[in-house]
Amino acid sequence: MGVKIHALDSGNSQYVKSIKDMCNIVADRVFSYLSPRLYMLTSNYYKEKRALRIIHKHVDAVISQRIEEHNQKAKKSESSQADDFGVKKRLAFLDMLLDARIDGKPLSRKELRDEVNTFMFEVTEAD
Repeated sequence: MGVKIHALDSGNSQYVKSIKDMCNIVADRVFSYLSPRLYMLTSNYYKEKRALRIIHKHVDAVISQRIEEHNQKAKKSESSQADDFGVKKRLAFLDMLLDARIDGKPLSRKELRDEVNTFMFEVTEAD
């Protein structure tokens, strides 16, 4: 995403812990016999809500930061107009999403968050 999470530095990151909690909760819910109403009475329901709140807060902060940086880079590149012929720049995943358009419109913050959450969930599942 272009932002360091420091997941390997410490296992105490709230974001990393919340991702792991959500993976475990989703796995448990797949095989659960509880109806959605009964599930709302379990401790996992409250753990899920807390984890989602932490995940969404973190991802929203990252998206806001990257949008601001993306806008500053756009202003800077308009003013410099340097020729970068032959130079291939690598974009972070979130930067590619910020550049992406659907029917000529940029992705909304919710669409960005959904894409980032899907990507991060799949990355942790691959481990």
